[in-house]
Parts: sequence; C-alpha cells; structure tokens
Amino acid sequence: MLRQTRNTMSVIKKEVETGKVSKYFGSSAARRTRSSRASVVKTEDDEEDINQPDIPSLSNTKRTSDRLQRYKHKDDSISVKTSVKKEEFEASIPSSSPPLSLSLSSDLNQQTAANKKRRLTKVKVEIEQNDAIPAQPEEAAAGSRSGGRAARPEDPSHVGSLPVPKNFWPMYEEIKLMRSLVVSPVDTVGCAVIPTRICGQTEGKLFRFQLLISLMLSSQTKDEVNFTAMQTLDGHCKTAMGFTQDGLCLAAMLAIDEPTLDTLIFKVGFHRRKASYIKKTCSILNEKFNGDIPDNITDIVALPGIGQKMGNLILQCGWNITTGIGVDVHMYRMSTMWGWCGGKSGSGSKSSGSGKSKNSTPETVRVELESWLPRDMWNEINPVLVGFGQMVCLPRGSRCDLCTLAYKKLCPAVDRKLVNRAVKQRQLEAVKEKGRAADETVSPVDSPVAKSKKAATSRGDLSQLEAYITANYTW
Repeated sequence: MLRQTRNTMSVIKKEVETGKVSKYFGSSAARRTRSSRASVVKTEDDEEDINQPDIPSLSNTKRTSDRLQRYKHKDDSISVKTSVKKEEFEASIPSSSPPLSLSLSSDLNQQTAANKKRRLTKVKVEIEQNDAIPAQPEEAAAGSRSGGRAARPEDPSHVGSLPVPKNFWPMYEEIKLMRSLVVSPVDTVGCAVIPTRICGQTEGKLFRFQLLISLMLSSQTKDEVNFTAMQTLDGHCKTAMGFTQDGLCLAAMLAIDEPTLDTLIFKVGFHRRKASYIKKTCSILNEKFNGDIPDNITDIVALPGIGQKMGNLILQCGWNITTGIGVDVHMYRMSTMWGWCGGKSGSGSKSSGSGKSKNSTPETVRVELESWLPRDMWNEINPVLVGFGQMVCLPRGSRCDLCTLAYKKLCPAVDRKLVNRAVKQRQLEAVKEKGRAADETVSPVDSPVAKSKKAATSRGDLSQLEAYITANYTW
C-alpha cells in the first residue's frame, strides 16, 4: 500500500514539472482560459459604462439578498424591555433591503450600522428603567412633615445573630438578686431620675429637655456631682432669670450666655465643652424641632455632644422607644471582663476574665450585646449593671467579699485573696457566736468585715447584701 502511494505521488510530481498539471491539481490551460474570459467581460463592461460599479455575480447577489431579507424579518423577534412605542422602535431600523446596484461593501456597512443603533437603543432604555427612583410614600412624608411619631425601623442585621454566652444567665440572675438588696446612686440620682426630682414630672416636653441636659452633663461625671450641677442650674434659672415655673427649660438655656452656663456647671467634667454643646443643641432644637427632643435616633445623635448611648437612653426614658442598648463605662468594663463581649473570637469566646480585644470599644460591645441579648431586656440591663458596678464590682477596690458570684465561682476575675480573707473572718465570727474563743491574731479593726462596713457608706449601704451572704452561706 505504501509503495503504491509513493508511485502515485512521483507520477503527479513529474506532470507538475512538465506543466501538464498545476500544483492545485487543475489544468494550466483551463486556468488561462477562465482568466481570459474574466478579463474580456470586465473590458466590455468598462466600455459600456465606465462609472457603473462592479456588479457581483448572480450567486453572490442572491446570497446577499437572502441575508438582508432574513435580517429584515428578524426585527419582529427582538425582545425590547421598554415602554417605547413599537412604531418608533421600528422606524430606527432599515425597513427594506438595499438595491442590487449597491456594492456588497455598502450593504455590509448598513447592516453593521443598523445593528449598532438597535443595541444602543435597547441599552439606553434599560438603564433609564433601572435607575428610576421610587417616590416616597405619602403617609411617611406627611408624618415627617407633621413631626409625628416615627415607626420603629427594622432591626439591623446584627440583632439576634449570635448565641447567648453560656455564663450569662447564671451570672445575670445572681446580679439581679444582689441589686435587689442594694440601693445605688443610679437609683436615686441617675440621669433618668434627676428630671423627676427637679420638675416633678415623668413625661412631657420639659421632662425630656431636662433628661437631655442631665445626660449631656453626665459624661465622665459621677451621678452625685451631676445631680448637684443640675440643681444649681435649675435654681439659677428660677431665681436669677425669672423662670419660676419651669426653671431649667429651653427658653432659659437660650437666654443664658455661655460663660455663665460654664460657671454654673464647672463641677462636671469637661464643663467648657459641655457648655458649648448645650448652647448649640438648644438652638437646633428651637429652630428644627419646635423646641422638643427628636423621637428618632438619627436626629438625636446628630445633635452636638450626643452619642449612641445617650441617644438610646433618651428614646427609652423620654419617648418609651427602644432602638438599642445604652452602654456606659461600667457595662463596657464588666461585659468584657466576664467574657460576654469584646473577646478576641467574638461574644462569649473568652474562658477567663484576663484582658480583652484591643479593638473592643463601648460601641462594639453595644453591637455584640444587641446581637444576642433578648430585646425585652434592652431597657433593664443598663440600670442593673450600672448599679452593680457602682456598688459591688467597682473599677478600684471591688467588693468581691460581698459578691455571690465569687462564692459560687461564676466570676472569672474574682479577687481570690480578698474572698479568702473574708471567708476566714466569717468562720472566726461563727466560732465566736457558738461560744468558742476567737482568734486573737485577727483584729476586728483590720478585718475585711470591718472595712466593708466602713466602705459601704461611701456611695450606699451594703448591710443588707452582707447579711444575706452571711445567712445563706456556710462558714
């Protein structure tokens, strides 16, 4: 088979060399005949009309005509996502095929231009439909213009996204039990209580305004000092400024000058900055909100000197609207210390109370609390934890000897030495009560119990909590 193929190729090669067969397997004479015929036809056409363009062959003309007819009928199948009238859209496309006198290049150029125009028209209409801005509902617009109560927005995506830490419920139940036995400054002179003690109201425009001022003064300031500053400010408005009925009100704050206001509140922290914020805020309330406090978190936090914590507390206490948790320094400190929030791997991820994430802030703690704490507890957790941080779990000199979390081994940051000394002292007192001799090496003056009674008078009374621990734990 291979030998036969080689012989055939050698024969073909000899014929090509002699000129009998071309290398394209066609006769050279036939090729010369076809080329001469084509030149004769072209010469005759040129003599007849030199300006007449070249006319394609009949076969090429027929194929071009069929292609244009298919393009013409293809327009009806185009899907247009628009509201433009069909007549206007069809008018932008060539309705008939070009005459046969036109050259083939001219036909192709018209097809390309028509396709381009059709694509641009379709894309333009789709963009106009997608970029249409929906109109604001009439009910929402009317409510915003009339200053009516805004509906509660949808919960953010982080709400309910994390599980509750395992140690939260056992610890929180013990904290609530201890809070029921302790009266803290937040219960008597806290920001939510100050307006009621000054103006005697629990709601209304005057109550909300004094609540706003008390919260603005409370930053970096103890509740007792804040209450004293509010009393001084209210007394000045009633006596020196003539606002005998309302006292500390919006009209009085608009009338008072900033240096005088700074002098009246000089006991609070950052009093100069706070005096400037109060004057600016009062002007905004008078101009934009008809002298009242806004009822939405967006407008509240836009006021000078108001943060997220203050905004949430104003809505909770002033408007009875819960949009978030107010996290102060006590809540931030204890939530990160107990591993509820601020852990390096997220909520409740820490197994001990030593340290917290470097990126942890009160705002991140607020977001974490809202991500796992049930919404019906957002109002109560602030006063519960703040009062506990003011009386028992202090930032300095914490009273672990009077905390049930230490005796039940629930707190990861307990001062074990202080607890052991208190346990030893209570054991000695129990032995003395049974008629046995007390250990003379422990002086009653230097004992932890004596120190606890002396320290309990600084910000509140801890005698009830101490009596409960003594009665319910075996020493």
